[in-house]
Amino acid sequence: PKGQLLLINGRTEDEVARSLER
Repeated sequence: PKGQLLLINGRTEDEVARSLER
């Protein structure tokens, strides 16, 4: 499940950036 890992990793990074902006 390489695609799943990439999706989770990408989404996690996006969420972290959003939390940092807030």
